[in-house]
Amino acid sequence: MVAAEADFGADSVYAVRFRGGAAGRDRFVDLARLLAPLGVERQDDTGNAGADVSPLQALGVPILDLRQDGTRYFDLHHSANDTVDKIDPGILAQAAASFATAAWAAAEMEGDFGRVPEALRKERF
Repeated sequence: MVAAEADFGADSVYAVRFRGGAAGRDRFVDLARLLAPLGVERQDDTGNAGADVSPLQALGVPILDLRQDGTRYFDLHHSANDTVDKIDPGILAQAAASFATAAWAAAEMEGDFGRVPEALRKERF
């Protein structure tokens, strides 16, 4: 089991990070390798849970942190101009493919991603 959150607009995913047990590190590296052709770079610093999955992190559920470009997020966010026609279909396709690939790979992998160590469970996103 692993959790991820997509709650930062419709822009591209540029990196993936991990928060979980040491035993899951090799699985994370394998998963990140599958994301590389989509332009997603593996970052080795500790991943963060988003607001929606942080309660799972607190319970020890490992986190895949797919980082989306937020450069333009607040330009339109929750404004009258925040409409679907502002979404770039190619960029949205890359983000969707990134999350779908991560979910598929995590579900198909043997073993698990380990539990988030107790010391890292309370850290906020």
